[in-house]
Amino acid sequence: DNGPGVPEQEREQVFTRGWSTKRDEGADRGLGLAIVHRTVLRLGGTISIGESASGGARFDVEIGEDA
Repeated sequence: DNGPGVPEQEREQVFTRGWSTKRDEGADRGLGLAIVHRTVLRLGGTISIGESASGGARFDVEIGEDA
């Protein structure tokens, strides 16, 4: 995407249930990436986060043929 991305020092946390870039009261509590992470791992795959060419977050998911 071309949004603000995820700071490098926080990238390990993005797959943690409840993690969010928004720290304000009433902000969404992240579940989506935790669910994706768990699903990808159960399928024997990997998921990683980096920076897209346009500056936002880039997520790479690999799932083997046997999954």
